[in-house]
Formats: sequence, structure tokens, C-alpha cells
Amino acid sequence: RHRTMSGTESCYGDPRRHLRGYGRTEEEEELLGRGASGRVVLDELAHPPHTHVAVKHAEAGFYSDFDACPFATWAHPNVVHIICRLKDERGCLMEVRELMRGGEAFDEVAESGAMATCDAASFIFQAACGV
Repeated sequence: RHRTMSGTESCYGDPRRHLRGYGRTEEEEELLGRGASGRVVLDELAHPPHTHVAVKHAEAGFYSDFDACPFATWAHPNVVHIICRLKDERGCLMEVRELMRGGEAFDEVAESGAMATCDAASFIFQAACGV
């Protein structure tokens, strides 16, 4: 894996140094998703160039600190890697993650409608084997 920063241990860097798209308005960002804790947008690392990442912007007050995240230290090939965490001058927390294309597993299941018991068991088994 290509690591551009010192990893999740050094939690707070300057977003202007690390992200090419930092400072864009929400209208200029490419939104990848939105959830209870904030939004996820597409961005590019400054070093190395052309490395696209997903950046999770936490809504104000949702997290007081990303250090509380239990998944931050996982190092597994089937778990999305957290490259680093950044905090801007306003105190906004951002988590820079490796970019995974293809959508959510939940969406795949929801689109298939009712799932046969053996298919559901196979899906759960595959997910468990992945981690």
C-alpha cells in the first residue's frame, strides 16, 4: 500500500498541504455520499499526485474527536484503509480514506429484493470471511 503521510497515528495535519481540492465549495465538490455523520467527497492527494481518495467531512459536533473511532487502527486488506485525519482552522474533522468504487453492499442486497435463505447465508459467510 502506498502511504503518503505518517498514517492515522498523526491525527491532525493541515488540509491545504495534503488535499488538492481543499477549500472548494460544496457545489464544486463531487459528492460520493451523505450519512448521519456528514458527507463524503472525492478529492486528490497533493503527494503523490493523481491519487484519488474519499474524504469524510464530519458534521460539526458529531465527533468531538476521530480518535474514538474503533476502526481507525484496523489494518486488513478487506477493510477500507484510513490514510490520515485532518483538522482545519475551523476545527472541522476530515478523515482521508482509500477510494473504493462500486457502491455499498447494502444497496446490492436491497436491489435484489427478497433474498433466498441460502443466498443470504452465502452473502453473510463471504462478508465474514473477508474480515
